[in-house]
Amino acid sequence: MVSTHFDLMGQIDQQRLIVNQIIKPEQRASYSQFLTPAPIANYMASLFQPPSQPSVRLLDAGAGIGSLTAAFVQRFSQQASTQSLTIDAYEIDQLLLPQLTSTLAACQQFASNAGIDCQANIFNHDFIQAATQKIQLAAWQSINGYSHAILNPPYKKIQSSSLSRKLLRSVEIETVNLYSAFLALTIHLLAPHGELVAIVPRSFCNGVYFKPFRSILLKEMMIKQIHSFNSRTAAFKDDQVLQELIIIHAIKHEQQANVTISQTPLNRLSAINQREIPFGQLVKPHDPQQFIHIPTEIHHDQAMTLMQQLPCTLADLGLKASTGPVVDFRLAQYLHDQPNADTYPLLYPIHCRSLQVEWPISTCNKPNAINKHPDVIKWLYPNNGSYVLIRRFSSKEEVRRIKATVYHPEIQATDCLAIENHLNVIHAAKNGLNRQLAQGLMLYLNSTFYDTCFRQFSGHTQVNVRDLYALRYPDQQQLIKLGKKLDSHTKPDQLIIDQWVNEVISHEY
Repeated sequence: MVSTHFDLMGQIDQQRLIVNQIIKPEQRASYSQFLTPAPIANYMASLFQPPSQPSVRLLDAGAGIGSLTAAFVQRFSQQASTQSLTIDAYEIDQLLLPQLTSTLAACQQFASNAGIDCQANIFNHDFIQAATQKIQLAAWQSINGYSHAILNPPYKKIQSSSLSRKLLRSVEIETVNLYSAFLALTIHLLAPHGELVAIVPRSFCNGVYFKPFRSILLKEMMIKQIHSFNSRTAAFKDDQVLQELIIIHAIKHEQQANVTISQTPLNRLSAINQREIPFGQLVKPHDPQQFIHIPTEIHHDQAMTLMQQLPCTLADLGLKASTGPVVDFRLAQYLHDQPNADTYPLLYPIHCRSLQVEWPISTCNKPNAINKHPDVIKWLYPNNGSYVLIRRFSSKEEVRRIKATVYHPEIQATDCLAIENHLNVIHAAKNGLNRQLAQGLMLYLNSTFYDTCFRQFSGHTQVNVRDLYALRYPDQQQLIKLGKKLDSHTKPDQLIIDQWVNEVISHEY
């Protein structure tokens, strides 16, 4: 029997806090290390089904100090059917190896106390290199495929010319981030009916760059459960992680059924809200992009249903969305702190603090203007109408992800304006919009309704142009009617904006 006096996870979580203090920022950035807190690790381990076979083979890729493996061992040592356990733990950072070795030794002792034969292997190798070699040995999977995998993989972009990208392509995996690469490789290494539980960013759920990965996931795996967190930072609050994370539980080569959707208020994993939804609600049957829509509360689902009934896309409205073209460090020689007769307005996110652009700002640490020079003309927009500007990045824990501002041409009597790269701009074929249309669109984007739908659709911490194209809008007449309200009430609060937008949506519905 397992000793009740040995708190395996409590001991290891204390070590996690100590190790977090000694990991230098540059090392954390290099390896993208975020060690898993005990409550998260225990919850992840609890998602696995009771083993149907006496022999269990566990993969922990990017093992860190072994918290996830320890949670798994503590959980599975309580399963009477488990007789033998083989652990393969991959960790490339040598600084963590002594603690990982200690953790796995404690896991072996814990399992032995439960009468389980436990063998633990540590591989101080690059997981991508090791996994691609195994996958290329076709016989390996059928003989040695893992029955279980538990992962908190690194989060870092993969350069297109890197060795990692070439190795992944050698096994027909095309992806742009280490976390999705680790997941795709793990899926290949699982035995049929093998289970995967991983904590990863939500960003794979949409976006063109993650489509090949989504194809692998949805083809090979049955998604059993997705767990999200109300707070962007709560899951890894000790590490100041700003990624929006989910936990996914999936089983290889099983028939897709309903999906359990769960959510945690902040980090209280004892207060989990969950329900089942049809898979077709998670991934729309005829969506060529295979976007994964993670619903949260019931009224959020209703909002998404209502949005899908709205009549227009941006294209239907005759509008386009683009990323601001001015990359300031590339045009540094043409920038000015303050405008003069020989400059055009230059707009940054700091100029978009309210519903209408505030420009110039004498106290900001960004330039307000750019030279009227032939070398910058191709980066400018004509000052011939209004534009809707949207911040690409939201600050930590902001109430709304979408922050939209309207620009009107009378801000300065000039031919052109410049829009910096940290803003998205909605325009009409690179021309300005009708004033009331721009105002109406800005109000709609700033509504709680739009933000609610956007958060279900997009897991990014930034606002991508493709996301703006994917959602739906009222028709042009309704947006103009909405925009006219701003002419008589120039500073509406959120409640008033939501009231105005709800009136439009109700009319459309």
